[in-house]
Amino acid sequence: METIIGGIIVAMIAGLFFLALQHGERLAKLEAQFDICVDCSQQITKIGEYPFKSYKAVDVAPDGEVLLEADIDLLSEQFRWKCASFDEIVRGNKKEDLGEIIRSYRDNAELNDALGIVCVGTASAEGAPDNEENRAMDRVETLINLVDANLTSKKMLPIYGMNFGQYKGGENQSCSNATLDQRRIVLVKIIKRSERITNENLESSLQRLFLQKAVNSAYKFPIDIRNYSMFNSGKTMLVYGRRNPK
Repeated sequence: METIIGGIIVAMIAGLFFLALQHGERLAKLEAQFDICVDCSQQITKIGEYPFKSYKAVDVAPDGEVLLEADIDLLSEQFRWKCASFDEIVRGNKKEDLGEIIRSYRDNAELNDALGIVCVGTASAEGAPDNEENRAMDRVETLINLVDANLTSKKMLPIYGMNFGQYKGGENQSCSNATLDQRRIVLVKIIKRSERITNENLESSLQRLFLQKAVNSAYKFPIDIRNYSMFNSGKTMLVYGRRNPK
């Protein structure tokens, strides 16, 4: 009898050990999948000879409904705003035509699920804050005009603008290549939008998308909206551009 009970106890311990081992393996797999999923939130895309990074972003309501889903395209592998210019885009030290890339967006590829485009304006730390916020807004208008003039899509996509303002810190410095990353070219493709997101609350939803990426270091997102002057300033960041947004 004691031998039987002992055998049962040994079998139970072995079973528990096996379950724990399986749990550990499943957990390791889940952790690995999580890391992959985080990495998959960004993709390197190429249009013609120009590579850029695209990041998935989702704004979810407390009840679980997806309010807004977007691809944030950073045309940062190649392009920056030229310091102190509102309309000149450079690739290294050479002026470039961003319209060439915009004309390459295809309805069955880059714009497959697109419901709208948001053009983001940024300015680096050089210069007085008021002047640079205005410059960032002028860059928004430049991007809106470029997208509107060069987009060959058959869809009548609404085009919005979002002014981040000036990168905070180091005002009144001279122009420097050290601040190139503060002057990125950013386009957001809205690919899902709940009926709960109106033109009145679209700005706050977009802010949450960028904030979500900034606060989680796992995303390795290179732009922190909190570092720009228009965020949480009480000023309106979002403007409406072309093609009669709904």
